[in-house]
Amino acid sequence: MATRWGICSAGKISQDFAVALKTLPAADHQIVAVAARKLEDAQEFATKRGASRAYGSYEELARDPDVDVVYVGVIHPHHLKTCLLFINAKKNVLCEKPLAMNAREVKEILDAAKRNNVFLMEVKLEHEPVIGKIREVETSIFFNNYYTIKNSIITDIRFGAEPNSELLVLPQAVWTRFFPASEEIRRLLARGEVGLKESTIMSHADSLLLAELEDEIRRQVGVVYSQDCQ
Repeated sequence: MATRWGICSAGKISQDFAVALKTLPAADHQIVAVAARKLEDAQEFATKRGASRAYGSYEELARDPDVDVVYVGVIHPHHLKTCLLFINAKKNVLCEKPLAMNAREVKEILDAAKRNNVFLMEVKLEHEPVIGKIREVETSIFFNNYYTIKNSIITDIRFGAEPNSELLVLPQAVWTRFFPASEEIRRLLARGEVGLKESTIMSHADSLLLAELEDEIRRQVGVVYSQDCQ
């Protein structure tokens, strides 16, 4: 039986996910529903990507009994609220990275998944994207920074790091393709093992560690999100 997917958001990254999913065997993966803030956007997505149902709210998708797992492709400031909506509706969730804005939000999502006994996975950042090995990345926070990548680790010597030290940075613009994540979810759900509610390739501990690293990096460079003050 195919894993039945619901897509949350009809934006570009959800389009990319749907395209990637369609390259896998139809017997294994099926997009059954899509939800967007505007019904017409969801309907257009459904027509283009072959989803059988379109919803004009995320709440309707959360109530769909035919959805096995929801891909959350909204922008990351809304990951906490959106993930909690589906998790509390007892839906398995694959969330686009980053899982949340900071470690506090990540912990809240992880705790909800455990409390509701559902599967939760953050899309994994691959070390070597399919477009090739990255040599230089420009990121924009409130200013431009340039980082040089060595052995898949981004090094910056202008924020106090010694020339031989390496500062791990995860720029939001660097994102993976979805094949490992979707296949991993199908494999784990198919096994049906009691208590197996997280991925072996991107565990809950991995997601929390990444959030804690990003929090520390932002602390060192003086970047504060509004979510940090809540």
